[in-house]
Amino acid sequence: MEELTVTLSVSACASDCKSCVSSGTGKCDECNEGFVLVSSKCEKCASDCKSCVSSGAGKCDSGKCNDGFSLDSTDSTCKGCSSDCKSCDNNGAGKCDSGECKAGYGLNSQSQCASCASNCDVCLNDTICSTCSTKYGKNKGNMCENCPANCRTCEIKNGVISCKTNGCDPTSVYNNGKCHSCPDHCSSCTYGSSGPECTTCLSGFTKTADKKCQAYPDNCLVASLNSDGSVKCTTCEDRYTPSSTGDNCMECPKNCKMCANVDGSTKCFDQQCQDGFVLNPTNFQCTACKAGCKKCSYNTNADSATCYECNTGYGLKPDDTTCHGKIHSEYLKLVITSSK
Repeated sequence: MEELTVTLSVSACASDCKSCVSSGTGKCDECNEGFVLVSSKCEKCASDCKSCVSSGAGKCDSGKCNDGFSLDSTDSTCKGCSSDCKSCDNNGAGKCDSGECKAGYGLNSQSQCASCASNCDVCLNDTICSTCSTKYGKNKGNMCENCPANCRTCEIKNGVISCKTNGCDPTSVYNNGKCHSCPDHCSSCTYGSSGPECTTCLSGFTKTADKKCQAYPDNCLVASLNSDGSVKCTTCEDRYTPSSTGDNCMECPKNCKMCANVDGSTKCFDQQCQDGFVLNPTNFQCTACKAGCKKCSYNTNADSATCYECNTGYGLKPDDTTCHGKIHSEYLKLVITSSK
């Protein structure tokens, strides 16, 4: 079978050309932005210009200058606006149009952009603020002043800077134009007859009768309030159990995962000892299995642990409760024989 070789020829368009499908190699049908088609070639518009289709190469069409530049009608080129200005089509180069200054700047008396006053985010000019920064409010002179303590948004009321009704920090409460801090360890509160009263405490704290927050006992997950106002733990962390009064969490016996408080002392639950340990039903403590043993039972008659499952790499000999680290061939024969 004869092989067919196909050679593809790729035509190179003229420089700065977007497409030359019709005109062919070295020419152009459509130019890139900032260039204009002249005799099938692309010529550059004026600097900082996006299009000069009408005005021609080296110039710029009306409304086609880049942001921050304005068309100079005398030579149809783009001239820069004042610093920090987005558009100056109306006022011309070196100046800025109303409302076209960048954020944090306002138009001054020379139609140029100047920084807004201190703590002002949006301003009409360099002396009149329309939007103050967070935690600041406008005074009568349209300048920005600090909001009261614990306040995010404030306003002028009767000539005085006051916090807005919903303008307090999350851990504060509004009352009479001011924000009052919630009690310690409180996530939300209301204002009562005697001041801030907690409605929700932070995790690890419970609300007391006087609507403040008191810490749980150490190692406590869930707590409630006793009739006398003291804190009572009802659920402790793993390996702990509440005391009789609930004022603290008692640690379970060593190597025990779950236990209970019985007559003032902790006793481990059955099947709750860690691997390698077994519950002694006499004293409710966890007794270690023999070396190499993963699971064992407690023989009350012998007052010792009897292994029934060894760790990996260990094995039980027939009629033996001890785990051996090396399984001999004689033992394997015995196991095979006994299993038949």
